[in-house]
Amino acid sequence: MGPVSWHAEAEVVAFVIVGIVLIYSREGNNMLPTLKNRVFQLCLFTTFLSIGMNIASVCLIAAGPAVPVILTDAANTLYFVTTPAMALTYFYYTIAYVYEHSSHIRRVYLISTIPYAIYMGFALVNPVTNWLFSYDLQNGYQRGPLQILPYVVFYAYCIGCLLVTTLSGRHIDGPIRRILYAFPLVAAMVIVVQQIVPQYILSGSAAACALLVIYLYLQNKRITVDPLTGLSNRQAYTAMLELRLRQKRSITVVVMSLMDFKFINDTFGQKSGDRVLCQIAAYLSKEAAPDRVYRCGGDEFAVLMESETDADERIRRIRKRFSQPWDVSGSGCMVYAGVGVARAWQLKLSVEELISALECAVAEAKEGGTGRVVVCDDRMVARMKRKHAVTEILKEELLNQGFEVYYQPIYRREDGSFPVAEALLRLPNTPLGPIYPDEFIPIAEETGLIVQMTYLVLAKVCRFLRELLDEGAKLEGVSVNLSVLQFMQKDLADRISEIIDYYQVPARFIKLEITESVVASNYEAVLSVMEKLAKKGVQFALDDFGTGYSNLSYVMHLPVDMVKIDRSLIWSSLNNDRCATLVEAVSRTFGQAGIRMIAEGVETGEQAAFVQRCGIELIQGFLYAKPMPPEKALPYLMGTKELVKK
Repeated sequence: MGPVSWHAEAEVVAFVIVGIVLIYSREGNNMLPTLKNRVFQLCLFTTFLSIGMNIASVCLIAAGPAVPVILTDAANTLYFVTTPAMALTYFYYTIAYVYEHSSHIRRVYLISTIPYAIYMGFALVNPVTNWLFSYDLQNGYQRGPLQILPYVVFYAYCIGCLLVTTLSGRHIDGPIRRILYAFPLVAAMVIVVQQIVPQYILSGSAAACALLVIYLYLQNKRITVDPLTGLSNRQAYTAMLELRLRQKRSITVVVMSLMDFKFINDTFGQKSGDRVLCQIAAYLSKEAAPDRVYRCGGDEFAVLMESETDADERIRRIRKRFSQPWDVSGSGCMVYAGVGVARAWQLKLSVEELISALECAVAEAKEGGTGRVVVCDDRMVARMKRKHAVTEILKEELLNQGFEVYYQPIYRREDGSFPVAEALLRLPNTPLGPIYPDEFIPIAEETGLIVQMTYLVLAKVCRFLRELLDEGAKLEGVSVNLSVLQFMQKDLADRISEIIDYYQVPARFIKLEITESVVASNYEAVLSVMEKLAKKGVQFALDDFGTGYSNLSYVMHLPVDMVKIDRSLIWSSLNNDRCATLVEAVSRTFGQAGIRMIAEGVETGEQAAFVQRCGIELIQGFLYAKPMPPEKALPYLMGTKELVKK
């Protein structure tokens, strides 16, 4: 076989590309020290070294007698050692990505190294055996009888990558699986081309193509970097937190949530708000160094402090800084922050539990208006765990339609009847015992479960109404409360109409209650839904009047049939003449406008007398009827309940 000449131009390009990725991927402080990231760095380094050895060996062979034979032979040997090593490190990466947290990963790595170790033995003894190649000044470079062996090893590890990806099952998502399929296939296809046209050296190009696929889709640091501040993002925060907990490191987690930051954006503009966020990010990065700072949300930052000795002092300095103004468009402006702190090693929680506990701490820290520091303790952890348990109960009850709907009949002074009732959700029997609405309703709204819960309540109300009407009850209807989240559903009006139609209940018997805050949150959307349902005959009540915006224009411009005066106004009126005068005036005004009034929370005879003086006809309160199961509410709504005159 005569001397061989090669074209290595593609290797030079690949060498430059891999070098750029190697430098860029290590730039900054955003690379998490996970096994996956460390193995990727090993892939880059091995590939860079292999391509470099390939280019060096070609250059040394071309130089001929000008270079000592031993140097050229060493360069070629290193090339044959490192080329299959590239495929081995890619296999390592696939294992790390799929099974990073497995306790058996070290054993898998050890076993998977055996084929390469055997091959490396062939490569190291090659200067004696010439099985892979030979080189001397007289004959130049000659291929050996086992020259195909590095390709076989390369293909074997590529096949191993494909098998691991195929067997990964539920461990990885579909898009990730496709990427893990792609890079060994791309590398193998380029090597096949090289075997067909051996004078063109493409092994480095194959490796560079594979690395680019991995880097662009799986390892690009921009995936974990916030583009505005340059800090690591929430994805990186969660990953690092999980890593440190698994390593049982003594870390202090500090989460800072800015308060009323929307005011900055609304007042000074979005760009000014962004500059403030960058100021805060820069300050925290300097204060927290060498620890990493994360931007976990639009106005939320986190620091993982790995030193216990000065954590408290650094938290104190951060808290003090947030009590001073920040520069906003040349003006000093206060930006307060609620700070939640968790000593992760003391709490012994999972990542999800720790994040939830910190959310509770931050929420408590933001109470009061100017922000403070709240440390997660056993009490907060217990509250977090109960919140999680309540959430699971809500999901289970929703799945099984197990919620109970109670009804509170509403008294009419004119004839002593109960023509209307309010439907109220109850959880009297759960593994935690009775759970009251003031606890589970906020959780339902926070988790979004309130949307489907409301539809379930409406369905049960319609079924109950159908039974009442079939029994000949002479009532005006039942009211159901709507959450602000309900109006974020584009098909809200259609869904309500479908439920009403399914149970064949005349729409006028359904009264939907909304609060002023719901109206204020999205006036146009609320108005659109109300008008659509009002045309069908559905009636609306404005709930908790007097506690929110108390905007009379809402009442006058929305299709509202009833207004419910909040209990706080009724109770305050007995001791506050100005409040009493206001309630009387509002009641007369609404009455003259043809809008019916309902007084809420009437529990004493004195309160009932005041309501009567105001001319309010409909009264809701414990003095007349408490919330009760359907069977107990039935006599009230059927008109068969004997009422003791109040």
